[in-house]
Parts: sequence; structure tokens; C-alpha cells
Amino acid sequence: MLATTATHLQIVDFAAFEAARRSLRWTTGEKLFEVFPDHLDGTFLREWTVQVQDVDETVEDFDEQASTFRSFLLAGCDYNDQLDYMRDLRKPPKLTPTQFSRRFFALEDALQYLPNAPEPEDCGFSDADKRRLFYNAMPTAWRTEYRRAGRRHRDDTLEDMREYFDDCHEDDPPKDSSRNQDKSANDSNLSNRNQRNGNGNGNRNNRNNRGRGNGNNNNRNNQSGRGSNGNNNSNGNNGGRNNNGNGGRIQNSDQCPVHPHSNHTWGQCRANAYARDNNSN
Repeated sequence: MLATTATHLQIVDFAAFEAARRSLRWTTGEKLFEVFPDHLDGTFLREWTVQVQDVDETVEDFDEQASTFRSFLLAGCDYNDQLDYMRDLRKPPKLTPTQFSRRFFALEDALQYLPNAPEPEDCGFSDADKRRLFYNAMPTAWRTEYRRAGRRHRDDTLEDMREYFDDCHEDDPPKDSSRNQDKSANDSNLSNRNQRNGNGNGNRNNRNNRGRGNGNNNNRNNQSGRGSNGNNNSNGNNGGRNNNGNGGRIQNSDQCPVHPHSNHTWGQCRANAYARDNNSN
């Protein structure tokens, strides 16, 4: 398809060349062969140069060679396919409606040179179709405002529509995508920093919580430890008492526990049954 972004070097703007040919009075074959390569570049220029070598520079020869060259360039294109393509066109954001309409009409002018094209006077769209296609190519929000203003493309002229939508373009210019990308990148970086800071705070909080928690647990454990020590001591005392009361007997050589102020030993005390048994023995 012949895209709206294609340059005249890619599609060879034959209509514009023919208009210049008439207005600048390029009426000789020599002049036509001289200026036509200025509209070409790269592969196209090489193809044209090879094609026209050894050709007489007459007007008739130029027209014949130009027709052959157009067929070569437009091979694979079709008039009806191009019409379908143009019906689906939408205005690129950076183009004003007037700029878009100029490119649209340039494509329409080139239709006559496509394979299967009808006679030039029958090529292209009707005025009503042009207004409808131009309207459909505008952004949805602009079309909504256009209808709310009580306007209809079937009633307005194309010039009226261009003026209205040019005002829309001025009031609602295209957004700078690079700035949006930069903003998105900055927002992403800020979010990442916040997340890192949040994790850092969280880590610090966790560390603090762990520290406080451990401290409390340690304190509780210490308190429990004190309780345990108390129990241990109590148990120890009980054990001591148990050892004193139920452990090994008092030795006969020990001071008498019954008469602590006397001068006799436990082995000598009459209250000691074992002593009496021993004495009796």
C-alpha cells in the first residue's frame, strides 16, 4: 500500500511532477529527462538510469519510459486495494488535520497511476466520501465534540471541517511520548526507591522488634530463671533438710544435739538408743 508516510521518492509523486511539468513549462524531451531524476534516489534512480540509457530524448519517449517506470515501481499495488487502505486511514497524532488532508489528497492524486485504475476523471472519491473519510480519520473525542456542537460532515464543507478540527488540535495537542516515557521511568525509579526504603524500615523494625522481643523474652527467662533459682534453692534446702533429717546418722563423736550445752558427745548421751545399745554391748 502507498502509506501516508511514504515520500515522493518511494511512490514517485507523479501527480506533483505532472503539475510542475505544466506550470514550469517543461515542454521538451531534453528538459523532462533532465529534471525527472531529481525526483528519484537510491534504487529508483539506478533503475531509471539503466532503463533510459540509449533512449532518444523526445517527449514521446519520455512519456513511454515514465509509464513503464511507474508500472515497475507500483508492481503489486492495485487501485481497489489502495481505495480500501485509504478508507481506513486515521490521522497521526503529530499531524494537524490540514496536514493530514494534504497527504490524503496526494495519495488520491496518485491513484490514477495504479494498476487497474479507471480514467483519471473517474479516479478517487466523491466530495461526500472525502468529507466522511476525513471525519472518520479524526480522534474519537474530537468527533464527539463535533456532533455535540450540532455539526454534521454531510452539511459542512471540507474547509469548515479542517478549520474546526485544526482548533481541536491546537486545544488538545499530542502528548510528548518521550516525556511520558521519562515520567514513567522516574515513577518506576521512585517506586523502587520507596520499596527499598520500605524494606529498610521494615528490616529495622523487624530488627528492633526482634531485639525488643528477645529482650522481653530474656527478661522473662531471667525472671523465670530467678524463679527456677528460687525453686532450686528451695529444693536444695529441702534436700538439705532431707539430708540432715533422713541422710546419714550423727556420728557418736559429734556434740550431743539433745543437750547442746553439755560436755558429752552424742555417743555418750543416754538419749541415744544406739549408744545404749553400744554400751550394753
